[in-house]
Amino acid sequence: MTDEQPQHRPSPPLIDVRVYGRPDLATIDALACLQLMARRLGSSIRLCGACPELVELLNLAGLQEIVPLVEDSERSTSARLGNIEATRSDPDE
Repeated sequence: MTDEQPQHRPSPPLIDVRVYGRPDLATIDALACLQLMARRLGSSIRLCGACPELVELLNLAGLQEIVPLVEDSERSTSARLGNIEATRSDPDE
């Protein structure tokens, strides 16, 4: 008999992709690599604030299920629960 307690896994972090500007294949590659790294560490990422072009590129690349998107209502709930949002500042600003 062991005294192990079940491990609570936090929900996957949200990545706010509104700051990326116009998405291209390099953006898709970076997001796929980020998801791969997260999965290797036993986690995953979710995207919020995706523009229609990014959604279309993810669909065309077949990554819509690999790199999941969340709706704004789910994003608000996660923020209230203390989930971390990662953003990238635009070096051109």
